[in-house]
Amino acid sequence: MLECINTGAVPFPERMPYVRWLEWRKETGSRPVKRRDGRSTSTAEEVALWRSVMDFLHDMTMKEEDEEEEEEEEDDEALEGACARGAACCLIADASQCSKTKLQWQSLKRVASAGVAVRLATGNSVRDAYAADGRGAVVGAGLKGLHHAKALLVVTDTTAELIVGGRRVRRPTPSADCI
Repeated sequence: MLECINTGAVPFPERMPYVRWLEWRKETGSRPVKRRDGRSTSTAEEVALWRSVMDFLHDMTMKEEDEEEEEEEEDDEALEGACARGAACCLIADASQCSKTKLQWQSLKRVASAGVAVRLATGNSVRDAYAADGRGAVVGAGLKGLHHAKALLVVTDTTAELIVGGRRVRRPTPSADCI
C-alpha cells in the first residue's frame, strides 16, 4: 500500500475511520480490494492494513482513539443517567475538536436530546498550551481536545467565563484599556 502511495498509483489517504476506509478502498477503479493472488482481502487483513496505514501516515494510535471513544461514550451515558434522575447537567465541548468527526457531533446531539445543556466553545489542548508556553510540543504530546484541557475561556458580549477542571469562575470581560 505504501509503495502504491509513494509511486502515485494511489492518492494519499486522509485520516479516516475504518468505515470510511472501506468506502475509500472500493471507489471505482481507484484501489484494489483484492490481494495479488486474486483472493479478496479478509476483514482482519483489511483492519490490519487500515491501522498500519493510519498509524504510519498520520502518526496516531488507533487503539488510543478507540479507548477515548469508549470513555466518551461512558461519560455520555453517565450524563444521560444523571439527567434522567432529574439533575441539571451541562456539557461544554471544544468546537474545533467536535468538528473533526461526525461521531462527536452525534454524541453531542444525543446528550442534548437527553436534557443536557450543551455549549460549544473554543479551547486549547494541553499540547497547544505547552507549545504556547514555550515548552516543547513533546510534553503532553498526544493529549488532544477539551477532555485533557487545563482551562477553557468562554467569551460572550458582556462576560468571560474561565472554566478550570470543570469549575466555572466568572470574570468580567476586559475593557479595551486593560493590558
